[in-house]
Amino acid sequence: MAEAISWAELQRQALDGAHAAWFDDLPPQLLDAARDDAAGRRLLARRLAGIAPQLFAGFPAVLPAALAASAWLRTSRHSLDEQALDLGALAFAPMLRLMIARDEVVRLRRVLGAARYARTLAAADRGPAPPASAAAALAEACGADETLHRLFLEQGRAEWAAHANVVHPAALEWLRLCHAPGTLDAAAAAWLDTASVARALAISEEESRDDRQSRHH
Repeated sequence: MAEAISWAELQRQALDGAHAAWFDDLPPQLLDAARDDAAGRRLLARRLAGIAPQLFAGFPAVLPAALAASAWLRTSRHSLDEQALDLGALAFAPMLRLMIARDEVVRLRRVLGAARYARTLAAADRGPAPPASAAAALAEACGADETLHRLFLEQGRAEWAAHANVVHPAALEWLRLCHAPGTLDAAAAAWLDTASVARALAISEEESRDDRQSRHH
């Protein structure tokens, strides 16, 4: 099991993972240089304090337990979309199990990847059923790979944001910073229960950690 994250690490992760658009007046090279410099990082943190006050406007003596237990706060910006796809597919899992036509299965495996598709079907009996409106959204998106991918990605972000908001305001700030401004503000309605999201994120984080360790050996 991953060690609990500290407040200092949480701030570091948020600063390193903050989308460049939050610093839109800084050229990419200057932003990268600032992230690699102690004084530059302090300046960036001060700027983010106005955007994410829970994260950067203070430094609590004790890290809230809900944050300490959320290992997904270590997620790198390069893995965000992958974990969001996991959540988005999970949200539609009961409906995906009913899609058995060959062309539907081929498209789902192509969009999600064979491993994620298999994990999704295995989890189809867990969690709440999607709302009635989800069927129409899925049917409309199934006409093209890109549209289906976007549906899963946006739903996954919505599920993640709803879960982060339950965990702690700082967790939601972290997630907002990881995406371009406004990305999560117009998120779709979420319907997974927080336990299902927490379990899926924990599994994804463990798999990502194992993958990073295997590449370093």
